[in-house]
Amino acid sequence: MRLSSILFFSLILSLIGCKEESDYDRLSVFLEQEFNFGELDNYEYLIVVNEMGNCLNCNDAFAKVMSNFKENSKILYVVSGQGLLVDISYYIFSEDQSNILIDPSNKFAKLNLVNKCAVISIKDRNIESVNEIKLDNLELSLEIFSEKFK
Repeated sequence: MRLSSILFFSLILSLIGCKEESDYDRLSVFLEQEFNFGELDNYEYLIVVNEMGNCLNCNDAFAKVMSNFKENSKILYVVSGQGLLVDISYYIFSEDQSNILIDPSNKFAKLNLVNKCAVISIKDRNIESVNEIKLDNLELSLEIFSEKFK
């Protein structure tokens, strides 16, 4: 009886102590470890430019349009890949790269937050929404985000 009570309380304590890490926390830790970047709280949007997904032309168009907002202090960019499939020169040759993180090995993909280029909205230390860019929403998404980021 006593052994079963000890095991029961041990199980309860371990369940209470095992809090699952949020996507925001995983993202924040990743940025700190990979880029020594600990300022995620200062941004409202994370724009992910990568070479993933089944519409590389969409990714290319997205990368080009989103590069117009590099001066927006509410936006952080993670640019993943080597630029062989998607033109990322807008980011690599940018004069001010304080809000641009270059990830040539695409380590960001290991977080499994997105499978394509995306805009991630951040609010109150949470990921509020993830909007992946697809062929069927490309034009509308580019319009909406262009207007929002002006």
